[in-house]
This record gives sequence, C-alpha cells and structure tokens, in this order.
Amino acid sequence: MKKIFLLQTISLLLISSNIYAQEKISLTLSNKKPSNAQSQIPIDVSIEETTIMILFKENSTYQVIVKGEVGIVYQKLLTATTAETIRIELLPYKEGNYSILFYDMEGNEIEGNFLTPIE
Repeated sequence: MKKIFLLQTISLLLISSNIYAQEKISLTLSNKKPSNAQSQIPIDVSIEETTIMILFKENSTYQVIVKGEVGIVYQKLLTATTAETIRIELLPYKEGNYSILFYDMEGNEIEGNFLTPIE
C-alpha cells in the first residue's frame, strides 16, 4: 500500500513539474480587427524546453512560419483537427528570440514572440 501511494505521489509530482515547465506563448492579431476578436483565436501555443506545441481548438488550416535569429526555421501549411497538437522541435537551432506567425486563407494573421532556452 505504501509503495502504491509513493508511486502515485511521484507520478503527480512529475506531471505537475511538466505542466509548470510549459510556457504559454501569447498570440495577438496582426491585422486591424476589433480587440475582442483575440478571444476567438482557435490556437494555443506553448513551448517546453526546445519544443513548440501548437494545439488547434477547432478544425483549421494555417500557414505556419517560425523565424529565429538565423531566419526561417520552420514553414509549413498545416491542416489540423480539433484538439490536435503539432510539435515543432527547435533543438537544432541556437537559443534566442523567435517569432511564430499563423495565417489562414481569409487573410487573418496571428503572431507571437518567445525566447528559447536551447541547451
């Protein structure tokens, strides 16, 4: 019984440390839209160590561009389903400032900036 409790406690600590290790990347609208439109962005982006995680909240297609100090490090047209998470690994690139840009076929753009602690 003590072993099960100990394993559950360790598992909970590992899960919580993993959650806190993620840093949410704030996305903003690039084009001139009403300020309340930001709450309708159907994407959540976070970074954990060297991996960007993009969670699509609804079916959508976006051109995704990630730029770093060396220029474009990722560019792809992504079509994702609701609750699908796409991961982009930045380990081959050096630490520094990065930006991520999403744009759809209607011309809507959202972007965010972040710093990577590449080790």
